[in-house]
Amino acid sequence: MRKSSFVLGAFVTLLASSSALAMSSSSKFIPNRPQHQKPEPDADDTSTIVDIQAKSRSVALADGNKYVIPAWINLDSLKKGDTVTIVYTPNFHHGTVAVKTVNVI
Repeated sequence: MRKSSFVLGAFVTLLASSSALAMSSSSKFIPNRPQHQKPEPDADDTSTIVDIQAKSRSVALADGNKYVIPAWINLDSLKKGDTVTIVYTPNFHHGTVAVKTVNVI
């Protein structure tokens, strides 16, 4: 009985250590492991305002782009015909942009 409990204990110990070793050694061979992705860089758009929709807080520019202006930017300071530079962060994975600043030139 004593020998069988020793053999059983040794077997469990070897089994636990071999699975831990197998996990640590095989983890470096996983193909296509996703790496931490860097945030998208900021971009800017300089054009003339052709339309302002106060209800939806959107601005249409002469180059055809439309942007939703966040609440912390005063929409009343913008007028049709103003040339502006809009700095935004694109999110290509979701197809959206986040406007950061609007500067009237």
